[in-house]
This record gives sequence, C-alpha cells and structure tokens, in this order.
Amino acid sequence: MAARRVLWGWKRDSAGSSRTILLTGEITRIGALGVFVDYYLFYRHRAPINALGGLRQLLASTRELRQQYQGCYSFKHRGTVGVLEFELGASTPARQEVVAKLLRRRPHKVITNLPTQECPGLDFRAYAPFAIYVGSGLSYEAGIPTLASAHRVFGVDDPRTGKFLFGKDDPVPARIAADPAATLRQMVEIDWACVNARPSMSHWIIASLYRERWIEGIFTDNVDDLFDQCGVPWTGTRGLGIFNDPVEPRFSRNANSLLVIGVSSDRRSVIRKARKRGLRVLVINPCDPVSPGSKNLDYLRSTDIFFRKRAAEVLPHIAVQFQAGAVRSRVLPPLAVGTC
Repeated sequence: MAARRVLWGWKRDSAGSSRTILLTGEITRIGALGVFVDYYLFYRHRAPINALGGLRQLLASTRELRQQYQGCYSFKHRGTVGVLEFELGASTPARQEVVAKLLRRRPHKVITNLPTQECPGLDFRAYAPFAIYVGSGLSYEAGIPTLASAHRVFGVDDPRTGKFLFGKDDPVPARIAADPAATLRQMVEIDWACVNARPSMSHWIIASLYRERWIEGIFTDNVDDLFDQCGVPWTGTRGLGIFNDPVEPRFSRNANSLLVIGVSSDRRSVIRKARKRGLRVLVINPCDPVSPGSKNLDYLRSTDIFFRKRAAEVLPHIAVQFQAGAVRSRVLPPLAVGTC
C-alpha cells in the first residue's frame, strides 16, 4: 500500500551555475522483483562552457542509449555560458509542467539557529493529548534510507566539502553513460525500501498512544505505508514532495501540543500552523542534516521542548508515562532535554 509513484527533484544554484534533476515513474512488482516502469528522467545543467566540457562529451556519446530509452540531448550556449539538457523516457505535458515549475524555483535562505535551553526531564502528561508530525527520521528506524542518501545518488551535493556539485564534479552523467539501468535502480532505492518496509518499535508505540487517545491525529511527510500496517489512520502532507507547497492540517480540538519527530524543515507549514492554533511544540530529532546548505531545524524556538535524540530513545519514555503498549522493557536510560 506504500506510495509507488516515484518523484524526486532538485534545483541547485550557485554563482551563476544551475543544476536541475527530476525523476518520476512507477514501481510495480513482478513476483519477488521490483520493476521501475513509465519513468522519465530530466537533467539540466547551466555553467561556464569550460566547466561543462566533460559532461558534454559524456551525454553526447549516449545516442544509442537515448534511442533505447526514448531520450534526447541538447546543448545551447550564449557567450561563455552553456546549457546541457538530457532526457530519458517519455515526456508528457504534465511532466513538462513539473519541470517548468522546478526550473522556476529560487534559492532559499539557510538558517541554522538552534535553542540553547536545558531541562533534566519532562512530564509528557502535562502536554497531552498530542497531534504528531513525522518525517524521514522516523522512517529511517524502519530501515528506509534517509533523504541524505538520495542526495548522494542524485549527485546533489558533496557531504565531504559541503558544496553543491557542478560541472566536472557532477557524477550523474558518467553513471548514466556507463550503466543507465543501474543508475535508475539506485535512484529508486528509497521508494523500493518504502514498499518493503515494516514498522519499527517507534511506529507501534505511536499506534498504541493513538488508540489510547494520547495522540489526536497523525500527520506524515513520508511515502511509506507503515502506519497502515499498524492499523491507524494518518494524513499525508507531502503533496508533490519536491516543492514547498503548504498544507492545511486539521488539528483535533482536544490536542494540546504538536510532537514533531524526524522533521528537518517545516516545508509544509504544519508546525507554523500548529503554533498559530496555540499548540505547544515538542521536537525529537538527532540533528543529522539532510545535506550541506539545507535547512535543518530552522523552525525551532527557544520555548520549544527539544530532544536531540532518535524517536526510539524518547518514545519508550512517553509510553511508560502513559502505560501504553508496545514497550518491551521498562528499564530505560535517563532522559534529558537539550540542544544541538
């Protein structure tokens, strides 16, 4: 039941260079095998011509590949600046509309201010009932790769240097030219992991808290079906996923707080709207950045309760306080509230 529609896309800009990549398609299953069908890959690179030389040769040499995969290639230039475009798969008006919207995206500001408060412990019962908003940090506990791994596969940035990848440093054209099938398989690794994943202990604790009415509504930015497998309802906030489209979350009148788990950035405005609704905010996040230069916990305020921990380290404490199910052990390490 996990979302089997694949949709990944990034646009990165720096000092006159721009790189855009988009992949969409569907995952289906034939026997025990996962198959990626009806796919479309769009790649556009704008940079000084002397920086694009190697990429031009790689992509121009893929004529047979483009014929096999219904693709095309073009190179244009004005003065010393060139633009490479490369496609694999069938382009449709709907896909071109998504590409055009992605190309219009402008760089965002990077904000990394974090709170500095310390607190020795917390009585979670004083904050209940909760609405809950979860991101990829929770799915990671079920074995689904993080968004940072997708950045590496799609060549978005270099975690070693903290810089975006342009020109000769971009690894994707060489991968496509060498083995397009393997490259596409790598690009849908997270999606296939979502199809095959099973709930973690944290998912089962959340389900128990929901059934016992300590949680009043589950919002998720993830594309897995892990809450379905736990038998509890949820509301998706992702939309197309590659754009920062806000949503209109409906919070229960009974909710007193919003518990945010594994969410790096409030791109859907769920947290902002919870504050407007008057909900207090508690955040569980180990502070692992998605990528260099990306927003990471910029939504935090000094008045929020913040745990620099994984969900598996905090949720058992909450479950014990509420005597919820799905907790295997009552012997838990001390829990502190702190900062990055």
